[in-house]
Amino acid sequence: MMRHQLKLFLQSATLAVLALAILATIPAQAADDPVGTIDEHKIKTNYVPKGELTEQQTKIVVELAKQRGIEKVAEIRTYYLRPTEMIGITVLGVEQTDGNEVSYQSLSVTNKHWWRKNDEPKEDDIQLGDFWAGKPFTSTRTILTVGDKEYRIGTPVDLSSQECETILAQLLAGKFKMAEGAKNQQFLGFVDWSRPTGFRKKDEVIEAGFDLKDRDGFSTVKMKETNEGILISEIQMAVP
Repeated sequence: MMRHQLKLFLQSATLAVLALAILATIPAQAADDPVGTIDEHKIKTNYVPKGELTEQQTKIVVELAKQRGIEKVAEIRTYYLRPTEMIGITVLGVEQTDGNEVSYQSLSVTNKHWWRKNDEPKEDDIQLGDFWAGKPFTSTRTILTVGDKEYRIGTPVDLSSQECETILAQLLAGKFKMAEGAKNQQFLGFVDWSRPTGFRKKDEVIEAGFDLKDRDGFSTVKMKETNEGILISEIQMAVP
């Protein structure tokens, strides 16, 4: 009996020593460090109402991102998955620039209290407390320069960045016409030309994506380049 008790005591003592050793390897954060600041690196936050992370939750999300390969976090965002009230979390890594191409890692993080009640982490997910995440993915954006302003879009399809800049400059300046019989002309006033999302060309038709003015959603504008300038043939709009 005494041997068994001694064995249990020694096992407990060993576990306690190991726990202290692990804690000693975790760097302490100064008491006056701002929320979301890790290793002198300030993290930008963009939260929706009821989707704010506490200081402790921010640390967990940053550590989760680190375990997923994002060594330096640039921004943490929350968003509503409309039309539901579920709230998602996106973690963005520091950008890497190569010419007019910008790439960064993006990680989707789930907070079980903000998501579907019965959802559980997948087999390959990493979980820390109430948060879990799968693998990050790399996003690439192309920088367009019109005048003295920069605009970031998805990688153009069958168009060069210079061609996209020329088209965008004309749209921003209002140098376009609606084709005869153009579809959904009533949506024109909702298109925010200053917030392009992408350009692609298929045959002779150019499709350009834009966010909407003062509301969630996006638009797709179909057009052609002619000797008379840009002719818009259709505007599609999607609103959640």
